[in-house]
Amino acid sequence: MSTCQEGIKTIKRKVTDTIYKNARIEGNELIADKHVTDFVVVNEFNPVKKKIGNLFKKTKISEHISTESFPLREVSFTELQSLRRSNTPSFVLKRDGKLFYTKVPNTLKLLNCRLLGTHKCSHENKTCGRLSAAPDELGGCAKVRGTITSSDVKDFSKPILGIELFPWITYGYETFNMGRYTENPTSTLDVFVVLSCEHYLAKPIKVKQEEKDKIKIEKKETKSAKEYSMASCFRKYGYNYY
Repeated sequence: MSTCQEGIKTIKRKVTDTIYKNARIEGNELIADKHVTDFVVVNEFNPVKKKIGNLFKKTKISEHISTESFPLREVSFTELQSLRRSNTPSFVLKRDGKLFYTKVPNTLKLLNCRLLGTHKCSHENKTCGRLSAAPDELGGCAKVRGTITSSDVKDFSKPILGIELFPWITYGYETFNMGRYTENPTSTLDVFVVLSCEHYLAKPIKVKQEEKDKIKIEKKETKSAKEYSMASCFRKYGYNYY
């Protein structure tokens, strides 16, 4: 521990960050470059509370890069749903009607990464015409409407939303549990990338106002406002959506 010019107590430490970059798929493996970097950091320090505060300085002293592979194995719908309820950072690839899974580090960087191609839903200045939370009849998409809460994870009567529940998405990948169960500051956000979709539209669907009003009335009368196109898929696997 030392004191800087302003009279603030500081502490110098050596820290190591490990992140995975440049991910790619080769055969049945997800491969990424592992970057292990050592830093010397200087932080504000409260000697009474023994608490480390604001970062003053961070100096890189070394970096080691190696390659690490994560074998992809085929999993069933039921097994993947069970894995989603765990606290394991995971990657799933949907390809040719099959699901392939592997456990990954929660510092794997896939955000803004063109792992297998560009994202169909929205990329640069191109956006799918169905990228809306509106009902399907009004040109929306169930993927956009899909949400998940902490209670859903514990409720085994409901499936957890994921790529396996969207049959019209024929090719894509997803990560889950990357940051939900960790306080690691270098953990990453989950990604959901659609590479091929049977519902893709280059332009939004135009629906006349009278048709919109008719649909709203029908939904109110049948009390089906909460039901959307995935309901049949839920029931197929023995789940009750409501």
